[in-house]
Amino acid sequence: MSYLKELPGFAQFKKMAEQFLDDLAGSHRPITVKDYRSDMRIYIAWLSTKNLQDPLNPRIITDYKNHLIKTSTLANSRRRLFCLKAFCKWAIKWDIIEKNPFDKIDMPAKPKSIPECLEKFELEYILKTPKYFKKKNTRKNVELLMLFLRDTMLRRREIINLSIEDIDFHGGYVKIHGKGGKIAVLPLSDDIVRFLEEHGYKGKAGPVFISNLGRRWSFTAIGRVFKKCVYVAHNLMVRDGLITEQYPGLKDRKITPHTIRHTMATILLTEGGAPIETVQELLRHTDISTTKIYLHIKPVYLKNSIKKYNPFLRKGDKNATGNDKK
Repeated sequence: MSYLKELPGFAQFKKMAEQFLDDLAGSHRPITVKDYRSDMRIYIAWLSTKNLQDPLNPRIITDYKNHLIKTSTLANSRRRLFCLKAFCKWAIKWDIIEKNPFDKIDMPAKPKSIPECLEKFELEYILKTPKYFKKKNTRKNVELLMLFLRDTMLRRREIINLSIEDIDFHGGYVKIHGKGGKIAVLPLSDDIVRFLEEHGYKGKAGPVFISNLGRRWSFTAIGRVFKKCVYVAHNLMVRDGLITEQYPGLKDRKITPHTIRHTMATILLTEGGAPIETVQELLRHTDISTTKIYLHIKPVYLKNSIKKYNPFLRKGDKNATGNDKK
């Protein structure tokens, strides 16, 4: 039995896919719609090679999943399947299909890996780098970028989407347009508010980050300047005699703006003593187990925690075990 209610087949599916993408454009960012459009085209192209007439049959989608796992990365496989799953939810909503084929399909599991983090001194070197950019506007953007990464732990996409209208200068808050169209309000540090006011942002409108060509900073532009920041930071370490055989520095490591997010979350939890629920709110993790990953990044933190909370290891505390000396 077909999962489509009427006129099952490839041609109708293509028309529905276009309608889905058109509806998506009204509630999602252009980059998300662009990614979904690409993902739907990949599925349609795969279907066309198979001459399949029931595009939403669970068996066919499972075959497609296996094809993705063999030919693509796990991240791309998951994204393309989530796109198809979103399409099915949309089709259910509009009573186009009878039931969701993904009820019978398991998504490829995403392994929970410990994210790359910097040592605190490494982060401090990267935070020093804005002054080494020659162009005034670029230097200003990089300095503000570092403040946002350090103090708000925003994702790169969230940073480029920031508009001055999203900022409450009086209260010290910013409205974030996050993943999946979610909106959150986060506090801004005094350093960020002061920087924005001193550089004339208050009272204006438009993007917070503007390129030298007068356009909103792009995802790749941030990646480019951040890569230069890491390069400069590494050279500063060379200058200061920190690079040895035991410590090669930052040069050949994969360090991105997201690494700062991971690093700051780790610092807040393991050094700052912030409650895990607070960090979860700042990072906007739906599942607190995602935030807990940062507690396992530094073995020394676990070691110190055991010393602190295990009464048998508290040296010098006569009542450590809770028993009075007789």
